[in-house]
Amino acid sequence: MDVAAAMELLRNRCRRQTVRHLDGIDEASVDEIVASLNGGQLSEDVELELVHTHLPKLDDAQVIEYDHSDGFVEVVDVQSLIDVLDSVESVLEE
Repeated sequence: MDVAAAMELLRNRCRRQTVRHLDGIDEASVDEIVASLNGGQLSEDVELELVHTHLPKLDDAQVIEYDHSDGFVEVVDVQSLIDVLDSVESVLEE
């Protein structure tokens, strides 16, 4: 993935949080991700935004595999985005 594509994916807070949630795991349910984004609570608004916008973008970029029919996300390659995110955060903390 090139830098521009990674930065485009990471420019949205919801996608950044989703990537952080998926770091180090193989799969997660949409409900688990929604709860992690929303202080442990399920939210229809957060779920709608996630399933209609953010998960499809991450799927298109081959970061995850998202099957809307079963409500699960399989991690393909979040590490490349985690590396970019960590680098950016490290620079900003200096």
